[in-house]
Amino acid sequence: MKLFFDPPELQLMHKISVEGVAERTIDSFGGAETFPDLASRVRDRMPNELAPMLDQMTEGDSLWWCRRAKRGPLYGHEGVALVRQGRAIIYLLIMNY
Repeated sequence: MKLFFDPPELQLMHKISVEGVAERTIDSFGGAETFPDLASRVRDRMPNELAPMLDQMTEGDSLWWCRRAKRGPLYGHEGVALVRQGRAIIYLLIMNY
């Protein structure tokens, strides 16, 4: 996973918690029932992956699930952004498609 600062062209989808990021990531790979070991590792690792972003949070900031605004059948990405005053300031790319 890679962090981007002042990311361009993101579409904010919905607010999300740290736990929600882990569950959304797990679901994208088929769900916890399909890959229980992977699900456990994602849940354990997600707080560490998000730590650099969470360290930058100030009052009024929130986490949002988002995706690339321009996407097509074979390109695009999704991840989580730290949003401040309605603008994504840090983006963690979680999956490409």
